[in-house]
Amino acid sequence: MHEHYNKSNSSGGATYIRWGRKTCPETGAQLLYDGVVGNSHYTHSGGGHNFQCLPNDPQWNRYTDGFQAKNYIYGVEYQTNTYNPFLSTNLQQPLEEQDAVCAVCWVPNRSSQLMIPAWLHCPSNWTEEYSGSVIDIHMKSSCLCNQS
Repeated sequence: MHEHYNKSNSSGGATYIRWGRKTCPETGAQLLYDGVVGNSHYTHSGGGHNFQCLPNDPQWNRYTDGFQAKNYIYGVEYQTNTYNPFLSTNLQQPLEEQDAVCAVCWVPNRSSQLMIPAWLHCPSNWTEEYSGSVIDIHMKSSCLCNQS
């Protein structure tokens, strides 16, 4: 894993993951990469509890194919069962069994970012980048704001 820093902008900026979309909103945000949501399997012990936005075009280092007696990371898909909070005329197809997608966005003129669950509006002097519904993964302890 490598940490990356933008050398071209000394003022910083803020990065965030837009869960459920492949693009960044038109708020001045720039797409760093898009991908699929990954996590450990809900029936496996160990592994991370936080979601990862896995790039569609990974840059491989040294690796060995096959089982390595370590934790697996899987692509996440939507399981809505009988309740689907994402029913909308905007959806091209039902979310059930679809891969969860993501986009990593950078906003050069922001200094921080925060996801506030159960709030409809930003605090004063903040800018809303996107809104969505809080979702989680079965038997894990990480939640995210999904925009589908």
